[in-house]
Amino acid sequence: MLKQDPYLLCGELPGFGFRKIDNIALRMGTPKSLPSRLQAGLVHAVDEALDDGDCWVERDDLIARADKLLILDDLDGRSLIERQLDKLTEKGALVSTWNEPTVIGLPEIEAMETFLADVFRQAHRPNPHEPLPDVAASELSCEQRQAVENASRSSISLITGGAGSGKTFTIDAIVRTYERAGMRCALAAPTGKAARRMEQTTGRSAQTIHRLLGFNGRAFAKGRDEKIDADFIVIDEVSMVDVRLAFQLFQAIDFSRTAVLLVGDHNQLPSVGPGNVLRDLVRSGAIPTVVLNQIFRQAGALRQNCAAILSGTVAPTADLGGEKTAPWWVVSSREDGPWIRNALERMFREILSEKLGFDLIRGVQVLTPMHDGPLGTRELNSLLQRVIHENVFGTAITDGDASIRIEDKVIQTRNDYGLDVMNGSIGFVRDIDSDRFVVEFDGREVEIPAEAARRDLRLAYATSIHKMQGSEFPCAIVIAHKSHARMHYRNLLYTAVTRAQKTAIILGDPWAIQNCAREERASQRNTFLSRLLSERTGPLERIQ
Repeated sequence: MLKQDPYLLCGELPGFGFRKIDNIALRMGTPKSLPSRLQAGLVHAVDEALDDGDCWVERDDLIARADKLLILDDLDGRSLIERQLDKLTEKGALVSTWNEPTVIGLPEIEAMETFLADVFRQAHRPNPHEPLPDVAASELSCEQRQAVENASRSSISLITGGAGSGKTFTIDAIVRTYERAGMRCALAAPTGKAARRMEQTTGRSAQTIHRLLGFNGRAFAKGRDEKIDADFIVIDEVSMVDVRLAFQLFQAIDFSRTAVLLVGDHNQLPSVGPGNVLRDLVRSGAIPTVVLNQIFRQAGALRQNCAAILSGTVAPTADLGGEKTAPWWVVSSREDGPWIRNALERMFREILSEKLGFDLIRGVQVLTPMHDGPLGTRELNSLLQRVIHENVFGTAITDGDASIRIEDKVIQTRNDYGLDVMNGSIGFVRDIDSDRFVVEFDGREVEIPAEAARRDLRLAYATSIHKMQGSEFPCAIVIAHKSHARMHYRNLLYTAVTRAQKTAIILGDPWAIQNCAREERASQRNTFLSRLLSERTGPLERIQ
C-alpha cells in the first residue's frame, strides 16, 4: 500500500497523520503532485483549522494553506490543488457552501452544526411542563427574574454572565421551581472538575455530560434512539462545549418532555475543540437569553476586579481591609523574565504558606499562557517541583530533573475511560513502583500502569490557562510577560483570574499586564452555526 498510494493510510493508523505519512512517501520517491497527496494535504489543512477551533476555512485561504504545506515544484501548483479540491467536494469528502466567500469544511461538522441550528431555532416553543409554580422573586434582580421566566416558559433558555453576577443563585431558584413541581432535574458540565464545582455551589448532584449520555469510552448509550430520562437539564460551563459534544447532547434530548437551561460565561475562552457554541448563541439571540451584567457587591473585590478586566482595567493591589491577605495582588517589574522566576520562587518559599496560609500543593495554582520558554509550564514545573519538595518534604531535587515523584501534583493529559480519569484531571501521586503509579484523583486512589502514567501524566504545579477552565483554586497566580505577547488578550487574562476563589495574583511586567487587558481580540471562530442562526434570526451584536 505504501508503494501504490501511501496517502490512503492518512487518519487510518493512530499516530500516522498526513505529515508523518508524507515524510515517508517523499523519501520513497512518491511524486509531489500525486493527486491523492494533494487531496490528503487539503483535508489535513481543514483538520488543522479544526484544531484551531474553526469549523470551516475560506476556499482561497485553504488553497493557500495547502500550497504552503505541499510545496509543489510546479509553476501551476495552485491550479493542481484547486482541481483536487473540486474533486474532494464533488465526492463529498469536503463540503463547499455559501459564496463571497465560498467556505470549505468537513461534511460531518457541517451536518452537526446544521442539526444544532435547527434545534435552537425551535427553542421558543413552549416548555413541556408549563405552567410551573411561581418562584419567590423578592431576592432576585430583574435580570434574574427574567432568566427564571425564560426557563419556565421555553424549551431551551440561556443564562450567561461573569463571576459574581449571580448565575449560581439564579440556577438554584430555577431548579427549586422544577423540584417544587415534582420534576426530575439533571445537572451536568463538560468536565469532572466543573461538575464537582457545580455540586459544591448548588448542593445537588451533578455529573459530566459524557456520563449523562452514558459514554463507555467507545459509544454513547443516549442518543437519537434512547433519550435522556429527565424533565429538566441544566448544562453549566457551556463555553467549554464544542460542536461534537453539543451534537451528542442535543440529539439525546426529547423536547416533548424535557426542558434545557444552558449556563456559561461568554467572556471566558472558547472550547478546546471546534466551534463557539455559547458565543454564537448569545450573538444571534436565537434562544431566550439573559446576560447577567450586574456584579453584586457581596461578590467582593476579587470578582469586581475580575469584571473590570473586561473593560480593559487591571486594578492595583487591593487594600487588606483588616483581612490576613488581600484578594487581589498585582506584582510587576520592568526587569526581564529571570526576575519573575525569582519572584515566583520567593512566593513559594517565603510568602504563600508562611504569611498567607495557603497549602502550596492543593491551594495554589500557577497559570501561564504557554508550555515552552522560561515562563512556560515545563520550565516552571521543574522550578516549582524542586522548591516544593525542598520546602514541604525536605528532599532535594537536582535542577532540571522533572521526573514525577511521590507527593507530586500531576495532570492527566488524555481521557482514560477504563480508569475513569479524564483529560485535565488534577491528581496527587501517592505511590510509585516499577509497574504502576498510585494517584489520588478527588479522594479516589487510581492505579495507573507505569507505561501509561509516564505517557499521560505531567507535573501540574503550573498549567496552561486553557487546561484549567472549569476549575477553581484558593489562590491563582497568573503569569503575564511580554515574551507571551502573541497569546495575550482580554478573555485569556479574565479566564485566568476567575480561577481564583480567594486570592488572584498577577505576576509579570507592567507592559504585558496592561496589554493583556487592552487587547480586545474577541474569541472569533469560523462556524457554520453562527451563519445558520444569523440567516434566520438576523445578527444581534449583544456582546463584544
